[in-house]
Amino acid sequence: GTITHYEGIVLDITERKQVEEALKESEHRNAMLIRAIPDMMFVISSDGVYRDVRVPNDAALALPADRIIGTNIRDSGFGEESTDTILYHLGMALETNKLQLFEYELVLPQGLRQYEARVVALSNQEVLGIIRDITERKAMETALSLSQQTYRSYVDNSPVGIFVAESSGQYLDVNDAALRLLGYSHEEMMSMTILDLALPDERQQTLDLFTRIQERLKTEPSVSVELRLRKKDGSDCPVIMSTVRLPNDTILGFTLDISERKAAEDALRESRQLFVDIISFLPDPTFVIDSDGVVVAWNRAIEELSGVPAAEMIGKGDHEYSLWLYGIRRPILIDLVLHPDPDAGRMNYTGIHKEGHTITAETRIRSPKSDRPVTLSLVASPLIDSQGTVTGAIESMRDISRLKEAEADLARINQNLELMVKDRTRALEEEVAQRREAEKNVQASLDYTRSVIEANPDLMVVLDKNGIILDVNTAGEMLTGITKDQLIGTPYFGYLVEDGTVQSAFAGLLEKGRIENLVRIQRIDGHITPLSVHATVIRGREGSNDRIIVAAHDITRQKQDEDAIRASLEEKVVLLREIHHRVKNNLQIIISLTNLQMRQTNDPAIKQIISETQNRVRAMSLVHEKLYRSTSLSRIDFADYTRFLATQLISYFGTDTRRVKLDFAMEEIMVDINTAVPLGLLMNELVSNALKHAFPDGREGTIGISGTTGEDQITLVVRDDGIGMPPDLDWKNTASLGMRLVTSLVDQVNGTITLDAGSGTAWTVTVHKGPEGDREVKE
Repeated sequence: GTITHYEGIVLDITERKQVEEALKESEHRNAMLIRAIPDMMFVISSDGVYRDVRVPNDAALALPADRIIGTNIRDSGFGEESTDTILYHLGMALETNKLQLFEYELVLPQGLRQYEARVVALSNQEVLGIIRDITERKAMETALSLSQQTYRSYVDNSPVGIFVAESSGQYLDVNDAALRLLGYSHEEMMSMTILDLALPDERQQTLDLFTRIQERLKTEPSVSVELRLRKKDGSDCPVIMSTVRLPNDTILGFTLDISERKAAEDALRESRQLFVDIISFLPDPTFVIDSDGVVVAWNRAIEELSGVPAAEMIGKGDHEYSLWLYGIRRPILIDLVLHPDPDAGRMNYTGIHKEGHTITAETRIRSPKSDRPVTLSLVASPLIDSQGTVTGAIESMRDISRLKEAEADLARINQNLELMVKDRTRALEEEVAQRREAEKNVQASLDYTRSVIEANPDLMVVLDKNGIILDVNTAGEMLTGITKDQLIGTPYFGYLVEDGTVQSAFAGLLEKGRIENLVRIQRIDGHITPLSVHATVIRGREGSNDRIIVAAHDITRQKQDEDAIRASLEEKVVLLREIHHRVKNNLQIIISLTNLQMRQTNDPAIKQIISETQNRVRAMSLVHEKLYRSTSLSRIDFADYTRFLATQLISYFGTDTRRVKLDFAMEEIMVDINTAVPLGLLMNELVSNALKHAFPDGREGTIGISGTTGEDQITLVVRDDGIGMPPDLDWKNTASLGMRLVTSLVDQVNGTITLDAGSGTAWTVTVHKGPEGDREVKE
């Protein structure tokens, strides 16, 4: 039972420490720009209630982050012992106003977690707690401090994954840490080799790596490598594996999970990229060099100024950044920060000034792009890491050529300023005299304007932007029955009869600056006066408030006249409707008289002539019927008229609609009576002609009627697929009354008519529109 020796395991963590130092340096640099803090931060009141919380996204918490604020520590699930510890140190921080440093443990769903807390008083009512998860650190400390009683005890309790393998790669033993890291059971690992833990696409590389390790162990005491192992769940885990050869020709390996280190390296890369991105988007031309004078950042603005792309400059040293400025490699202002006061650095600079670590100066160069002289204002500062070491420098430039030109102009202006002041003094004396005279004139003008406004019979009101009356003339007293002094300071809308539009109209006035509308104002005795209002917003100048000028004219007489005109118009509408009705009735009487005439003769030819005449009269009668039934009394829808006319003609001729079909496709065409009557007679003749002659001997077919209207003409088409016109017929010079009537009617409406006899018969009538009401029927 005597201890004969101690065995120790030493891990080389130099690389990890270097990464941690680099990350700290990067975080310190970025803290000046984005003020990022990686630890959990809590602001807690003196009674233990969370007031503010800031935690990393992956932090292990007893409560979800969005539920912590407003919760008391006693209700946070910490356990009695941890809660008492936290509340004790919170009270001590408030009482002593000193930093409280302590540790505590929490049992979370993720397992037991250990934390280091720093608590400092923000005030006598609140403390700031900065909490760091030290579970992993504690685990490492525990592992390093374990008693090395036996090799087995160390292996079983080490937080570092330890394995023993044969030279073939077959595992002989693994500890619990390795099992937890990879997710396998001890039995599963004993049946596996190193290749079973290789990623599917890296099996050959892993085998080659294991072979090289064994070769190096023949001459080296230990070998450390980085590789990725496949966990049982299929995910991969980056590790550092340190190996030594045991006397029995087996290999002892120590496996350390470096996921956090990899994450730190990624964070470092992102931090450096963030720094470069911030520099890139600065508006002033800016570049950064490291302590060796190598360019590490060259932003877009300096690319534009110098004409040198960042890709050609980043990574260059040996004063490469001075070539575009001076054409030679030489120190410039940024070098004075790293190497103070070299003589070459002062060349071409004026106004060099140093304040702390920052150096400012001016220089004059010739622009590479425009080849014109440019004056630059320069600022250079060192970059200092968290240890206080200068790691590089940054220089920004700004084109101040226009500012220098303005300064030169100002100097020239100052030369004449004294003379101008003297001249201006004399002019001011004259101006004062003139202004006094002008003030007298303005006051007289204001008095005159006031008298005119007061004498104006129309209402004049001045309002503020809220509609409060600021001033009003005598007409306002007469319209409201209230004195001027009582009106001022009261809401203008209180005297208007609300009809649902007053507020919206006022809102439109404020938006547009001007409005015209009609309102009604009520006198205190109940009398209501209609007003025509013109309101304008007068914008305030030099900080004064906006004013609204309202001018309102009494339109009582105008309303009475409008009512009288409206009544007269209604009488005329009734009269015009009655005229159309009577004309229609008179035309019907003519038809009735011709019916009596037809009964007095047995001559078929005469009866045919009378019947055709009746149809023409019916066509005119239908126009008047449509007019007195329409709302306008002056225009009718010719499509509706034509459809009704065609239906009547089919009925009159007794045409079987199963044998001869009507294809009607006419859009709405509004025409006045001067156009409707001749066009109605025209359609009567064309449709009647098709019904009488196109389909003899029971022939079947279709009569098509269509019409369209454009901006300046109306087009009507009457077609049929019947036997067509005789080929030798000259329809323009025929003796037929109907065809002569068609030609005459087309002339009356200043139109044209064409015939297409290619397949059946198709008549196309085109009528040119004129201004409404100016068309007259030709004799």
